[in-house]
Amino acid sequence: MWITVAVIADVSAVIAVLGSGARMVVAVIGLCALLAGIYQLAVRWGRPVDWRIAMATVTMIAGSAALVVVTQDALNEDQPPTTAATGGDTGNPSSAAPRPTPSNTPSASAPPPPAGELSLLDAKRVGDDEARFTAGPLTVDTRLYEQVLYNHPGCAYLEPISETYQVDRKYGTFGAEVGIGDDTTSEARVRFTVLADGVVRHTETVALGQTVPFEADITGAFRIEIRTQVMENATCKGTVYAAWIDPVVTP
Repeated sequence: MWITVAVIADVSAVIAVLGSGARMVVAVIGLCALLAGIYQLAVRWGRPVDWRIAMATVTMIAGSAALVVVTQDALNEDQPPTTAATGGDTGNPSSAAPRPTPSNTPSASAPPPPAGELSLLDAKRVGDDEARFTAGPLTVDTRLYEQVLYNHPGCAYLEPISETYQVDRKYGTFGAEVGIGDDTTSEARVRFTVLADGVVRHTETVALGQTVPFEADITGAFRIEIRTQVMENATCKGTVYAAWIDPVVTP
């Protein structure tokens, strides 16, 4: 009778495990099978080995396996869920691991990032004297621009006004738009020039009411100079606002 009970218990435990049955039911069935096998071995201890002892051994092993499965399942359920290295369950966004908040602080072991775009409004100016260009918003050709370097040379003198910036050979192109501020009080024309280490790289001449794209190759330049100059043939009788709009250097 005990062998029959043990076999039925083992079969029930296997069915419960495969069917993801209740943990307590599987545990009870597995325990019954284990105890039935132990009882049979104790009763038949010292007798010749026969099929009853073999069945008792099998039922003990099966009952123990059922208890191990239940115990392992309980332990796994108590552990916090983890996400695989590939990102976890892509079908459920809530199961994805939280992404770290980006930081602007460079890693001590990471190589420094390559030089990116740099506005001349943020670039290092060469020289300790007062800046010759004003940084800020300016209206040019009826449009307000926020990032502008401008000066107001006036018409009393025609010599160029310039400023030099340190770029350390990190950049290959200077780009901007050039124009004349709408508050200019005359019809003067202005020549805009960029020099790299003293060599002229590009120049444009602009009249009031215009904006013109300006681009210069500054590859290998240690320093660049931006220069504005009222043209000699200008009928200038007031202040002229010469504007570099969004001036940037890029690799």
